[in-house]
Amino acid sequence: MTERYEDLGGQQQKLSPEGQAFIDALAHHARASFHPNATAGGYLKAALKNGWTPEALAKECSRDLNTASNAGAIVNHRLQTCADITPTKGLPRFVQPKPWCGNCSDEHTRWLTDTELGERCTCWTDPRTA
Repeated sequence: MTERYEDLGGQQQKLSPEGQAFIDALAHHARASFHPNATAGGYLKAALKNGWTPEALAKECSRDLNTASNAGAIVNHRLQTCADITPTKGLPRFVQPKPWCGNCSDEHTRWLTDTELGERCTCWTDPRTA
């Protein structure tokens, strides 16, 4: 026999429309074991205030839960984490390196060999500034 959360004494939290959209967007196995209580509701409100959309938040909280024995606890932990961070605006872009000029040390490190100071060649692509 499978008990319901309410049968075990848990109090179901009333959700806002955004909260209900989050629950509806969760993967089925995560939705079945996640029970929104007051703590999870607070994390959900904080995450939505940080800029998460209910769909993006549900996608983040539902990822890689296929073999989880307690998906609800993982969703709750991920909600707590998302409450503290802002969502990413997209994937990091790949920096295409400049072609090697052939005058510096080698194709990978690209140090100038004719100076006393350690300087990179102008053909070096710095990932932080690209």
